[in-house]
Amino acid sequence: MSINKSVSYLPEKGIITKSTKTKGSVRIVTLPENVMELLRLYKREQAEDRLKLGNLWHDAGLVFTQWDGKPMHPCTPYSWFHDFLVAHNRKIENDVMIPTEQKALYTLPVITFHGLRHTSATLLIAGQTDVRTVSARLGHSQTSTTLNIYSHALKSADKKAAETHKSMLTGTKGKRE
Repeated sequence: MSINKSVSYLPEKGIITKSTKTKGSVRIVTLPENVMELLRLYKREQAEDRLKLGNLWHDAGLVFTQWDGKPMHPCTPYSWFHDFLVAHNRKIENDVMIPTEQKALYTLPVITFHGLRHTSATLLIAGQTDVRTVSARLGHSQTSTTLNIYSHALKSADKKAAETHKSMLTGTKGKRE
């Protein structure tokens, strides 16, 4: 995935497409094949919409757009994501087939759309992805930015690494002491 521009809303100008915040923000991020397949399906649907609309389609060169190809309002994904989480949790809460004591297992935390960025970075760090790679994926020009923001995750990963080291040295992996 190529990240090379950003979309903003300015009350006096409307929705505008502009360059990224910094040169380091321009980047290519590798996505898993299953995500790429979903994006290919989406692009096929979008191509069908484009054909149906003919010259009403505005090609903005974006992946996610309004119905007519124009850039979507930056608040749209945030609103959709919040509504999705709330609706999902309501569905779980009202599902009589799920025992009450198990509902928490299926309930999703209501986080902001931007929170997905933090979740991704934290999971990558917890999965022991090196900080330079995480930093590059986030578009941070300095790894120190990543280190400052995600120090809590790094401490947790460090503790996990210490436990792994201990189990390797003592042969106690999976054993209780």
